[in-house]
Amino acid sequence: MITTSGLKKVVDIRDKGYNHAKRFGSVAPLTLPSKGLGRKPGKIYQQFNTFFCTAFATAAASSYQEKLTLSPEWQTAKTGQVDGAPIFTGTDLRSALKSAILFGSIPYEDSPFTLEKDGEDKVARWQNYPANLTSNALVHAKQDFYDVKNGKYDVFDNIRSALYLANEENGVAIVGTPWYQSFNDPGPKGLVFMPPVGEKTYLAHAWVIYDFDDDYLYAQLSSGESLGNKGTLKFDRKTINYIFRENWTCAFILRDRKSDPAWRDQAYRIILGMLWRISNQLKLIA
Repeated sequence: MITTSGLKKVVDIRDKGYNHAKRFGSVAPLTLPSKGLGRKPGKIYQQFNTFFCTAFATAAASSYQEKLTLSPEWQTAKTGQVDGAPIFTGTDLRSALKSAILFGSIPYEDSPFTLEKDGEDKVARWQNYPANLTSNALVHAKQDFYDVKNGKYDVFDNIRSALYLANEENGVAIVGTPWYQSFNDPGPKGLVFMPPVGEKTYLAHAWVIYDFDDDYLYAQLSSGESLGNKGTLKFDRKTINYIFRENWTCAFILRDRKSDPAWRDQAYRIILGMLWRISNQLKLIA
């Protein structure tokens, strides 16, 4: 169950004109594969009763691209570094995405802290993390992010189109929307129903959309596997278009820096530099 509102409602005018349709084109809905991309959800994180949904969603999205599980705790700390203060009361989704660009990400097992073991105060303060993790994290850095909410079609088809076009680099959509109490009690296989007439939003939340078909968008959240279908939900067109009706809602895709040949060369230089330092240290020990 989602009980905390970690997403701050921000309208950023820079998003206008920086959208998927203008920069990357669109795919006519009828030409999209009817069964989607055949993706499976990634690791389902558990953010417990914290306001860290933006960072956890960003770590989940980056994990798809890196094809390994990344640490949401590191992303939480680095999102706070972007903001200049720990994100105990939540933040704008763009801050979390910028953390993946500026600081990168680290594999899950490399993080010295976990939320369950160490608690939110320890996890959220970037000063607590060893300095040697910085260079390792840059190998998993992202290039930029772009808006996929706006485009030629309704929001449901704009996101489907963007997922299809981003499939080569395994891009998934990170979204920020209102969250309704009724969403915590989905139907069979995680099917989310339209909120009852008159129901008001009680939260703003960030989450990930990883696949689609003709009828649904498939999402994973960071509230453990007890929600929906083992931590995943599916939304139909009417519900998606309804929850995205407010101006502050957003949907982005991270672009993988490794798709840029210049970045690959830089990453190789970083790795070679690390190996050279390790080699010299071993010589000193010998």
